[in-house]
Amino acid sequence: PAAKGVWVGHYNQSRLEHWDSLGNMRQVLVRDPDWFEPWALLDTRPNPTPSPALTSLWLDGRGYLWTFTEVPDPTWKPEKVKGEGATLTPDAIEKRYDTIIEVIDPAAKRVLARSRFPTLLSISARGTAVSLIEIESGDVRLDVWKLELVR
Repeated sequence: PAAKGVWVGHYNQSRLEHWDSLGNMRQVLVRDPDWFEPWALLDTRPNPTPSPALTSLWLDGRGYLWTFTEVPDPTWKPEKVKGEGATLTPDAIEKRYDTIIEVIDPAAKRVLARSRFPTLLSISARGTAVSLIEIESGDVRLDVWKLELVR
């Protein structure tokens, strides 16, 4: 069963905290995975090397935490940015980031499963995630992913 309260994650480090409804921290999970280098300041220069970032967190009905972390795609290379304020297209984002999803059992303090996806995924609703894919025509397709822990 899921514990009452709220779980929060830090965007720039692998740290998860469980807080109760009275504002008391009940549990802290700190890890040091080799694929997540903590950082203090976001690099705002045009086209910086992507930094890992915890982007989403979900507590499922079994009390397991699902974390979504964007990480640099291993094939990423800097591209020339045209002008100030240039925006990243879905295709450029796809080339820049992968997503690592982990399922963590906070009671046992261990990772149950980890998968790396070659796209930037975001939690949409319980057990689903979405990604934006730029297709040949230049239009954007929304892919919906059904997530399930199979043991």
